[in-house]
Amino acid sequence: MGIDVTTAGIGLIAAFWASGVMPQAPGFIPGLEVSGIVRELGEGVTGLALRVREG
Repeated sequence: MGIDVTTAGIGLIAAFWASGVMPQAPGFIPGLEVSGIVRELGEGVTGLALRVREG
């Protein structure tokens, strides 16, 4: 599934990653809380539809 992100948030774990409390590999981009418009669906994905807002 791919989405066009319209909103993103930083939660506690992402804040830990960004602050270095929980180190990650170089190039890691924190941010698990997102919503947006479904752009594409992979094979076998059910319960979602293209061009619908999710999140």
